[in-house]
Amino acid sequence: GRESVYPQRMEEGVESWDDNPGIVTEGETEYIFIREFLKKEFKAGHDNVSSGEYTNVHAREDQDRYKTTQVFIAPVGNWSRRLNEEVSEGANLSSCWVRGPFTSPFSVGNSFSHLVLTATGIGITPSLAIAAQFPGHTRTKILIWSCKDANMLKFFAPLFEDFHMIMVYYTGREMISYEESMRIKGSKGNVFLQMKRGDMTNAISTVVTSYENSMQDTPFSKMEMIPTDTLSSWCVMYCGGSKRLCGDLSSFCQNASVEFHSELFDW
Repeated sequence: GRESVYPQRMEEGVESWDDNPGIVTEGETEYIFIREFLKKEFKAGHDNVSSGEYTNVHAREDQDRYKTTQVFIAPVGNWSRRLNEEVSEGANLSSCWVRGPFTSPFSVGNSFSHLVLTATGIGITPSLAIAAQFPGHTRTKILIWSCKDANMLKFFAPLFEDFHMIMVYYTGREMISYEESMRIKGSKGNVFLQMKRGDMTNAISTVVTSYENSMQDTPFSKMEMIPTDTLSSWCVMYCGGSKRLCGDLSSFCQNASVEFHSELFDW
């Protein structure tokens, strides 16, 4: 097994590190991370809530930030690039008109106890909003994000703290140094960073099964064994531009009897 914590060359031309010498193979890394983290984090949190001793370490103290509105726009087209230039120069102080709000598929989050928020690229923004809407353990919030833009990853990483667990699949060609990866992962131990594409459906299955196992005396060996009424408290959401991934997630959730909602960039 590989036990080095130093960068290893991957086929995709990016780097990956394993800061857990107990991991045997790269294919097992994310699943061991999910199982061990959920068993430790959520079982302890559940026991403390039941005993009335729980202290919310995830919710930020600066709750006034929720009284503001943030708009994230990636400069990828002519209009958005021009907007980025105007804002960056700081010379344009014109008023801004907002039409809406329009109902988002992510607005169903208040109807479920456990939210698995999946995204690609700039599609992470609705996930950030819903995580901020439900601070602390009012909802279970798991983020699974695939990103190929190193600057975008570094920009949004400081906003991860509203999630209980984060899995990031970085697929870009720009190298991310070991020091940068440590800053992205933070100090809580709840961020998994993989320098290659991941399988979101398998990750979701492991997340749901591992969470329910942490709450049960008799563990489930696979997701299909979990009762339907238990699965009804889970919801998977996707936002991004990949119709193929959206279709895969939709089919997976339908077969697994888990609610699924999506928002594509196809207005």
